[in-house]
Amino acid sequence: MEHFVAEEMRRLIDKYRERKNEDLMKLTYEFVKDALHPEPGREDKLYRLEHSLRVALWGKKIAEGEGWDPEPLVIACLLHDIGYVESWKNGAYGAHHHYSRFIAEEYLEAMGYDPKEVKKIGVAIVLHAVSSPTENPELFKNASPFELSVWDADDLDRYDEMRMIMNANRDIGELTAADLKKIAENRLSLAVSSKDRICGTETARKYWLEEMAEGRRLYERLIAQMDHTWEMEQWLAGKRL
Repeated sequence: MEHFVAEEMRRLIDKYRERKNEDLMKLTYEFVKDALHPEPGREDKLYRLEHSLRVALWGKKIAEGEGWDPEPLVIACLLHDIGYVESWKNGAYGAHHHYSRFIAEEYLEAMGYDPKEVKKIGVAIVLHAVSSPTENPELFKNASPFELSVWDADDLDRYDEMRMIMNANRDIGELTAADLKKIAENRLSLAVSSKDRICGTETARKYWLEEMAEGRRLYERLIAQMDHTWEMEQWLAGKRL
């Protein structure tokens, strides 16, 4: 995709260039918040900012678990969805990761960041939304653990308790026990099959397995609850359990 950063974004980058000697992680958060610009009636913007904070927290945990300096990965995670600023304008949501890379690279270059780190961060940002290892094996095979870690951090946020609740809100509603059981079985199957997901680091894999186990427990309990739905009906019919 051809490099593109809007003039409005470049003006914002220039504004932050004047503060490049400040703490870069804190400054990057302020930059992302300014760019996404959460405002009343646009909960999607606030969600995107909050999601970026949670992904950055996962990035911090991964970096600390691997013994890395957390700064590059935290910065990459904070910037990973900043491209939505352009996608909200043109509807090209499937290109948001490319926009994010272009913005991140220009921002970090303006901050005087190490060019090698800028390149790694750009690759990591693009990879977070590029399909999967099964569909793009060569792309993922050649990626470093760092370059896979924004993808890991993003998915760790997308499979936590909050996301289970969001999925439940979409899935459930006022459905029959049989329909709910089918949904839970599908979700359980996904949680079971996803446990073997490739991760960039052992730290990310540890957190991933914990989340998948939590999901399996939830859906197994929901299936059991739906199976109990008919117990009273059977009891009333004289089938004492």
